[in-house]
Amino acid sequence: MKALVAGTFTLAACGAPRDTPATQPSPPACQLAGDYRLRVGDPAETFVWWHLGIRDGRIARASPSELTRYRVTLDAARCTIVATTNEATYDPTVLELALDAKTGMVTGRASGAHVSNHDPVPITGERVAAQPEVPGVFTLASDAQWTCDPPSRAVGMYTPFQLFALRVQPFQGTIVIDRVEPTPPHDPMIGDVSVVRTGCDVRLTTTYGRRMTALLTFRGDTFDGTVAEMEYGGGDSGGGWQCRVAGAKLAGTRVR
Repeated sequence: MKALVAGTFTLAACGAPRDTPATQPSPPACQLAGDYRLRVGDPAETFVWWHLGIRDGRIARASPSELTRYRVTLDAARCTIVATTNEATYDPTVLELALDAKTGMVTGRASGAHVSNHDPVPITGERVAAQPEVPGVFTLASDAQWTCDPPSRAVGMYTPFQLFALRVQPFQGTIVIDRVEPTPPHDPMIGDVSVVRTGCDVRLTTTYGRRMTALLTFRGDTFDGTVAEMEYGGGDSGGGWQCRVAGAKLAGTRVR
């Protein structure tokens, strides 16, 4: 399988898709230190990608960055991680993770006001002992403009890609892409992003907030693409409105 390497960024999307997820080598015993990629929420509904590292019994290199302030309890005998907010709040956030030492897969749940005001939400993910491929954050740029109904809605409105960034990272033998804040530390944004890839080409669909379908082609630390369709709409005291972009060219540049 080919890998696209440019600078410090390696994207394993550039080659024939794998028939089965790549397996990570398993340590002989539970080793909780490492890098974790966690999908917080129901994959069939709305979820967000978090990632963190466990170093010297603490959380490091986390997104969202506030996870580095969580208190961590590691139990190597049970192969579990429990992380809680340090604040003595009425509804503290608690992450409960269980690692399968043989497969590197993670299951668990998150509860508390930070992640949900209702029932605990599920967590799935994986741990890698070392990070062979570096996640990349890309900002999007385009000269596209909204076409709005009514037209007056476009006055003073930000352009479609003024505040838009994507994080690309390997996961279970393929890649995942999620929306993140465009400024450091690039914390994740809630969203529902689906990806279908063939080699270096990716079909990206977002269905939360600005609904978008785009075709992207990665070229190392940049990508180019075309927006098949993008919509943004809502309602206010002046009535309903909708803005669209179709057939626009866009470009992505790695910023991290």
